[in-house]
Amino acid sequence: MILTGKVVKGSGEQRRRMKKFPEVFRVVLGKNFYPGTINVRVETPIKIKTAFRIPGELIEEPLMDLLFEKCEIKGLPAYRMRVFNRRSGYGSWGDEVLEIVGEYLPVCQNEKIKIKLFRSRLRFWYESRTQKVVRWRDSFGRNYAWVVEK
Repeated sequence: MILTGKVVKGSGEQRRRMKKFPEVFRVVLGKNFYPGTINVRVETPIKIKTAFRIPGELIEEPLMDLLFEKCEIKGLPAYRMRVFNRRSGYGSWGDEVLEIVGEYLPVCQNEKIKIKLFRSRLRFWYESRTQKVVRWRDSFGRNYAWVVEK
């Protein structure tokens, strides 16, 4: 699915999270990504198709999770990231602004860009709250686990 949108200014909220918890993002995303997101306002709101999530407990935000969906922007691999409030079901921007995270995303304010969303089943994610272990499986069926230190 390909969407067209315009780059808009953000609040810096995701940058603060990614700088405060770089190890969580590195382990979950598989590499060090640029801290922060590119915010793209799309013509039609689109709900996220969650491939995996970061439970809020891992980033000291127990009432919210971060949802991720694989995408591509300017031919570069990236992820759409969306805040999910567990009580209300809403996030910071809603579904009309896509927050994109990647290693390097060369864009300018107000630039019109295309985003390709990959809507196939990629991963699932769950957390064992009793053992403080986060586990997930990638699209190739490989299992992973990460012990969370408190």
